[in-house]
Amino acid sequence: RKKKKRRKSLAAPELSAPLADSACQSEAPGGLRLRELIHSCRSTAAELYKVRVPRESGGCLRGAAKCFRGLSSSAAAEMAMHSEVALGLGLPGVVGVLQQPSQSPPMLVLERMEGSLLHFVQPGFERLGEDFIADIAVQLLRALEMLHSHGLAHLGVQPSNILWRREMRSRGGAGEEGVDLLGVKAFKALPTEPSKVPEGVQYTFKLGDLSTTVKLSDSFAGLAAPPRPQQDHSYVPPEALPSSRLRWPTEKADIWNTGMVLLQLTDGVSPLGDLSPVVAAQVLRDPGLVPFPREAHLWSNELKELVLDCLQWQPDLRPSAHDLLLRYQSYFASRHCRNIC
Repeated sequence: RKKKKRRKSLAAPELSAPLADSACQSEAPGGLRLRELIHSCRSTAAELYKVRVPRESGGCLRGAAKCFRGLSSSAAAEMAMHSEVALGLGLPGVVGVLQQPSQSPPMLVLERMEGSLLHFVQPGFERLGEDFIADIAVQLLRALEMLHSHGLAHLGVQPSNILWRREMRSRGGAGEEGVDLLGVKAFKALPTEPSKVPEGVQYTFKLGDLSTTVKLSDSFAGLAAPPRPQQDHSYVPPEALPSSRLRWPTEKADIWNTGMVLLQLTDGVSPLGDLSPVVAAQVLRDPGLVPFPREAHLWSNELKELVLDCLQWQPDLRPSAHDLLLRYQSYFASRHCRNIC
């Protein structure tokens, strides 16, 4: 029998020049060993590594260490917000923090997810079923409801910031929740790059990257008014456009973003993505704008109404996440969604 090669922990991972002098080279805080490079986020001045975090009860949690290239103001703000939201408030709809953030070296240790929502709208991916889209909507609205109830607005809800993982079930029927509990054999049996959603597999979706998240009370007091968002122009709400007189920021920006995410899931392409940022801004300034699924006949009236409710041009006319969950409770139940209430 051939012996399986053990993957070596990276005691001194080869990092790009700006990060080469960091203490991340050797050992992370708490005795963590950086393992395999997951992704190099050049635009956010950070790199993501696989780690295993020891549990008090024994065994390890599978985590992801986000190593920043220096403690910039944005990195410090992101670590502080993750610490407050994921550790302090313990919101289940947000990617969890497995350890207190470290400032030397600057690093966040997060629960490991498998990918972003962009995975399901890539070219060649089979059209998503409405039950699956409705389940995404419920989980996203539930996460936003909890954030908003604590006076926070995410302001960056888009497919790249909505992360997912698959939930496996044992033969006995008991749910095994959490990436750290997934059996390696069962996990590897699933295709790594499927062209459609596998049957019989449940997905958990969570909000990631809290670097854009703000406390609304501070913003209204003039203490920390955030700049206009630097996100994909397809998701910028009308009130966030330069020179807009609509109130900004509010939690209703997240509702607009949710509507645009659902629109992309139904159409399979980015809304307004075929327009330049300048033209898209001109379109969004029109109060009569009514974004609608391109192939409306494929979807139920309830899903189309949900999208339209989220995409009300006036922020004050958009329902809250809580109101949407109540208004469409029977629809979500008919689509076999979990955690509706």
